[in-house]
Amino acid sequence: MAPGLFAFRGFVAEGLRDQGRSQGWAKGWTEGWREGRVYALTHTLLRLLELRRIALSETDRERISSCRDCVLLARWTDRALTARTAEDLFSGDGLPRPSGAAAS
Repeated sequence: MAPGLFAFRGFVAEGLRDQGRSQGWAKGWTEGWREGRVYALTHTLLRLLELRRIALSETDRERISSCRDCVLLARWTDRALTARTAEDLFSGDGLPRPSGAAAS
């Protein structure tokens, strides 16, 4: 049976494995941090809208929950502080309102 890649020993092989581990760790940490930020922004926005008693359609709720753009989520959260309706929240973001979304 031929030895696998990890069976090789030596300075170069060890260095390459260490480099790969470091890169994998850094990528995983960055992705995890970003996903945590998306999660926090999404839940903060939904909670703020709930506390302000701004009604959301299922389409609006799905639009917020499926968004992975931290800048857009932060913009919506800022708008939620003064919005009176879900329409106010989404207006001016340059994105068309999804079909089936009724103005609240």
